[in-house]
Amino acid sequence: MGHSTPVNLSQSDVIHQYGHSIEDVYFPESGMVSLLTGRNGRAIATGVVGREGVVGSKVVLGSHEAHGAGIVHLSGHALRMPTARFLQAYAQLPTFTRLVNDHIGLLLFQAEQNALCHAHHSIESRFCRWLLQAADRLDSNVLELTQESCAQTLGVQRTSVSMVAHTLQLAGAIRTRRGKIEILDRGRLVNAACECYGQVKERFDTAYSAYSNAA
Repeated sequence: MGHSTPVNLSQSDVIHQYGHSIEDVYFPESGMVSLLTGRNGRAIATGVVGREGVVGSKVVLGSHEAHGAGIVHLSGHALRMPTARFLQAYAQLPTFTRLVNDHIGLLLFQAEQNALCHAHHSIESRFCRWLLQAADRLDSNVLELTQESCAQTLGVQRTSVSMVAHTLQLAGAIRTRRGKIEILDRGRLVNAACECYGQVKERFDTAYSAYSNAA
Protein backbone atom coordinates (compact mmCIF):
# COMPACT_ATOMS: atom_id res chain seq x y z
CA MET A 1 0.00 0.00 0.00
CA GLY A 2 1.49 3.35 -1.04
CA HIS A 3 2.62 5.89 1.58
CA SER A 4 2.62 3.23 4.31
CA THR A 5 5.42 1.94 6.53
CA PRO A 6 5.75 -1.64 7.86
CA VAL A 7 5.83 -1.72 11.67
CA ASN A 8 5.91 -4.34 14.39
CA LEU A 9 3.03 -4.59 16.84
CA SER A 10 4.28 -5.73 20.23
CA GLN A 11 1.95 -6.91 22.97
CA SER A 12 0.78 -4.06 25.23
CA ASP A 13 1.82 -1.36 22.74
CA VAL A 14 -0.55 1.60 22.93
CA ILE A 15 -1.34 2.67 19.38
CA HIS A 16 -3.84 5.38 20.20
CA GLN A 17 -4.30 6.99 23.60
CA TYR A 18 -7.42 8.62 25.03
CA GLY A 19 -7.55 12.34 24.32
CA HIS A 20 -4.56 12.32 21.96
CA SER A 21 -4.63 13.18 18.28
CA ILE A 22 -4.73 10.27 15.83
CA GLU A 23 -1.64 11.03 13.73
CA ASP A 24 -1.46 7.65 11.99
CA VAL A 25 -3.79 4.79 11.16
CA TYR A 26 -2.75 1.13 11.18
CA PHE A 27 -3.62 -1.78 8.89
CA PRO A 28 -2.83 -4.97 10.86
CA GLU A 29 -1.50 -7.80 8.73
CA SER A 30 -1.32 -10.13 11.73
CA GLY A 31 -2.00 -9.95 15.44
CA MET A 32 -4.91 -8.15 17.07
CA VAL A 33 -5.60 -4.71 18.49
CA SER A 34 -8.26 -4.17 21.15
CA LEU A 35 -10.24 -0.93 21.23
CA LEU A 36 -10.90 0.06 24.83
CA THR A 37 -13.13 2.73 26.27
CA GLY A 38 -12.95 4.01 29.83
CA ARG A 39 -10.63 5.95 32.12
CA ASN A 40 -9.12 5.94 35.61
CA GLY A 41 -8.11 2.30 35.45
CA ARG A 42 -11.56 1.06 34.43
CA ALA A 43 -12.02 0.09 30.79
CA ILE A 44 -13.80 -2.40 28.60
CA ALA A 45 -13.23 -3.53 25.03
CA THR A 46 -15.70 -2.19 22.50
CA GLY A 47 -14.17 -4.19 19.68
CA VAL A 48 -11.09 -5.76 18.15
CA VAL A 49 -9.29 -5.12 14.87
CA GLY A 50 -7.33 -7.76 13.02
CA ARG A 51 -6.24 -8.28 9.43
CA GLU A 52 -9.73 -7.37 8.17
CA GLY A 53 -9.60 -3.73 9.25
CA VAL A 54 -7.89 -0.52 10.19
CA VAL A 55 -7.15 1.02 13.57
CA GLY A 56 -8.08 4.70 13.56
CA SER A 57 -10.75 4.56 10.85
CA LYS A 58 -12.98 6.94 12.85
CA VAL A 59 -10.98 9.88 11.47
CA VAL A 60 -13.17 9.74 8.35
CA LEU A 61 -16.05 10.90 10.57
CA GLY A 62 -14.28 14.21 11.15
CA SER A 63 -12.80 13.63 14.61
CA HIS A 64 -9.05 13.17 14.96
CA GLU A 65 -9.08 12.79 18.74
CA ALA A 66 -9.00 9.31 20.24
CA HIS A 67 -11.99 8.76 22.52
CA GLY A 68 -10.56 5.47 23.74
CA ALA A 69 -7.35 3.47 23.55
CA GLY A 70 -6.00 1.09 20.93
CA ILE A 71 -3.85 -1.56 22.63
CA VAL A 72 -2.05 -4.49 21.00
CA HIS A 73 -3.18 -7.71 22.69
CA LEU A 74 -1.72 -10.14 20.14
CA SER A 75 1.66 -9.29 18.64
CA GLY A 76 1.97 -9.02 14.88
CA HIS A 77 2.77 -6.72 12.00
CA ALA A 78 0.98 -3.78 10.42
CA LEU A 79 1.24 -1.05 7.85
CA ARG A 80 1.21 2.46 9.29
CA MET A 81 -0.14 5.35 7.22
CA PRO A 82 -0.26 9.06 8.09
CA THR A 83 -3.83 10.16 8.75
CA ALA A 84 -3.65 12.81 6.03
CA ARG A 85 -2.73 10.21 3.39
CA PHE A 86 -5.44 7.88 4.65
CA LEU A 87 -8.08 10.59 4.31
CA GLN A 88 -6.82 11.44 0.84
CA ALA A 89 -7.17 7.81 -0.27
CA TYR A 90 -10.60 7.63 1.36
CA ALA A 91 -11.75 10.65 -0.65
CA GLN A 92 -10.28 9.54 -3.98
CA LEU A 93 -10.67 5.74 -4.15
CA PRO A 94 -14.29 4.49 -4.24
CA THR A 95 -13.47 0.85 -3.47
CA PHE A 96 -11.28 1.90 -0.54
CA THR A 97 -14.05 4.19 0.69
CA ARG A 98 -16.56 1.34 0.64
CA LEU A 99 -14.25 -1.01 2.51
CA VAL A 100 -13.52 1.58 5.21
CA ASN A 101 -17.23 2.33 5.59
CA ASP A 102 -17.96 -1.39 5.89
CA HIS A 103 -15.28 -1.69 8.56
CA ILE A 104 -16.72 1.20 10.56
CA GLY A 105 -20.06 -0.59 10.38
CA LEU A 106 -18.35 -3.72 11.76
CA LEU A 107 -16.88 -1.71 14.65
CA LEU A 108 -20.29 -0.28 15.50
CA PHE A 109 -21.78 -3.78 15.40
CA GLN A 110 -19.05 -5.04 17.73
CA ALA A 111 -19.61 -2.17 20.16
CA GLU A 112 -23.35 -2.87 20.31
CA GLN A 113 -22.78 -6.61 20.70
CA ASN A 114 -20.13 -6.14 23.39
CA ALA A 115 -22.40 -3.80 25.35
CA LEU A 116 -25.13 -6.43 25.30
CA CYS A 117 -22.67 -9.18 26.18
CA HIS A 118 -21.15 -7.25 29.09
CA ALA A 119 -24.59 -6.58 30.56
CA HIS A 120 -26.17 -10.01 30.19
CA HIS A 121 -23.58 -12.78 29.89
CA SER A 122 -21.41 -14.49 32.48
CA ILE A 123 -17.69 -13.92 32.84
CA GLU A 124 -17.06 -17.52 31.76
CA SER A 125 -19.02 -17.22 28.52
CA ARG A 126 -17.38 -13.87 27.73
CA PHE A 127 -13.93 -15.25 28.48
CA CYS A 128 -14.54 -18.20 26.15
CA ARG A 129 -15.76 -15.83 23.43
CA TRP A 130 -12.65 -13.71 23.85
CA LEU A 131 -10.29 -16.69 23.56
CA LEU A 132 -12.06 -17.91 20.43
CA GLN A 133 -11.92 -14.45 18.83
CA ALA A 134 -8.22 -14.20 19.61
CA ALA A 135 -7.56 -17.66 18.15
CA ASP A 136 -9.45 -16.68 14.98
CA ARG A 137 -7.39 -13.52 14.54
CA LEU A 138 -4.11 -15.39 15.06
CA ASP A 139 -5.03 -18.65 13.27
CA SER A 140 -3.51 -20.48 16.20
CA ASN A 141 -4.65 -22.26 19.35
CA VAL A 142 -1.62 -21.03 21.31
CA LEU A 143 -2.25 -17.46 22.43
CA GLU A 144 0.30 -15.16 24.02
CA LEU A 145 -2.29 -13.69 26.34
CA THR A 146 -1.94 -12.98 30.02
CA GLN A 147 -4.87 -13.32 32.38
CA GLU A 148 -4.26 -9.68 33.27
CA SER A 149 -4.81 -8.55 29.66
CA CYS A 150 -7.92 -10.73 29.39
CA ALA A 151 -9.30 -9.16 32.56
CA GLN A 152 -8.60 -5.69 31.19
CA THR A 153 -10.44 -6.46 27.99
CA LEU A 154 -13.43 -7.97 29.76
CA GLY A 155 -13.59 -5.20 32.34
CA VAL A 156 -13.38 -7.58 35.32
CA GLN A 157 -10.96 -8.39 38.13
CA ARG A 158 -7.97 -10.60 37.36
CA THR A 159 -9.03 -12.98 40.13
CA SER A 160 -12.33 -13.58 38.32
CA VAL A 161 -10.49 -14.51 35.13
CA SER A 162 -8.11 -16.76 37.10
CA MET A 163 -11.00 -18.71 38.61
CA VAL A 164 -12.71 -19.16 35.24
CA ALA A 165 -9.44 -20.19 33.57
CA HIS A 166 -8.79 -22.71 36.34
CA THR A 167 -12.25 -24.25 35.86
CA LEU A 168 -11.77 -24.50 32.09
CA GLN A 169 -8.34 -26.06 32.57
CA LEU A 170 -9.76 -28.72 34.90
CA ALA A 171 -12.40 -29.44 32.25
CA GLY A 172 -9.67 -29.96 29.64
CA ALA A 173 -10.69 -27.01 27.48
CA ILE A 174 -7.51 -24.97 27.87
CA ARG A 175 -4.00 -25.11 29.31
CA THR A 176 -2.58 -22.03 30.99
CA ARG A 177 1.12 -21.29 31.09
CA ARG A 178 2.99 -18.18 32.06
CA GLY A 179 1.97 -15.52 29.54
CA LYS A 180 0.19 -18.07 27.32
CA ILE A 181 -3.16 -19.78 27.00
CA GLU A 182 -3.50 -22.88 24.81
CA ILE A 183 -6.88 -24.02 23.51
CA LEU A 184 -7.13 -27.82 23.82
CA ASP A 185 -10.82 -28.39 23.12
CA ARG A 186 -12.27 -25.75 20.82
CA GLY A 187 -15.69 -27.42 20.73
CA ARG A 188 -15.99 -27.15 24.50
CA LEU A 189 -15.15 -23.45 24.35
CA VAL A 190 -17.68 -22.85 21.57
CA ASN A 191 -20.37 -24.54 23.65
CA ALA A 192 -19.45 -22.46 26.72
CA ALA A 193 -19.21 -19.17 24.84
CA CYS A 194 -22.23 -16.90 24.46
CA GLU A 195 -24.02 -16.55 21.13
CA CYS A 196 -22.19 -13.28 20.57
CA TYR A 197 -19.15 -15.23 19.35
CA GLY A 198 -20.95 -16.76 16.38
CA GLN A 199 -22.66 -13.53 15.44
CA VAL A 200 -19.47 -11.47 15.49
CA LYS A 201 -17.46 -14.22 13.74
CA GLU A 202 -19.90 -14.25 10.86
CA ARG A 203 -19.50 -10.50 10.39
CA PHE A 204 -15.70 -10.75 10.67
CA ASP A 205 -15.52 -13.53 8.08
CA THR A 206 -17.67 -11.52 5.66
CA ALA A 207 -15.51 -8.43 6.14
CA TYR A 208 -12.26 -10.31 5.64
CA SER A 209 -13.59 -12.01 2.52
CA ALA A 210 -14.53 -8.62 1.06
CA TYR A 211 -11.10 -7.20 1.94
CA SER A 212 -9.28 -10.16 0.38
CA ASN A 213 -11.30 -9.96 -2.84
CA ALA A 214 -10.62 -6.24 -3.17
CA ALA A 215 -6.90 -6.51 -2.43
